[in-house]
Amino acid sequence: MGLDVDAVYRDAWQIYRLLFRRSVLTAAIVFAFVLAFDQVGAHLNDNGAVAPFIGVLSFVDAHVLTVLFYRLTDSEHPVVHDDVFSWPSIWQSA
Repeated sequence: MGLDVDAVYRDAWQIYRLLFRRSVLTAAIVFAFVLAFDQVGAHLNDNGAVAPFIGVLSFVDAHVLTVLFYRLTDSEHPVVHDDVFSWPSIWQSA
């Protein structure tokens, strides 16, 4: 029983294509947010008013990218575990 090298290359090629597509999509989303922040900063003459906005939106952006990643890679399982919904307080997780 031998290992078919052509089958390994076919599988590897499929995996690399999938990773490349997802990486390009993720990079496009990140660069779109960065460009939007840059445009907002330029529009507001970069007087510091945009810094808190960017600070808050960066957390939202990170969360969105994390959820997208898990939805794309492991769509069978929910992002939030079912036990979390039974907690009366988020502080019970500690």
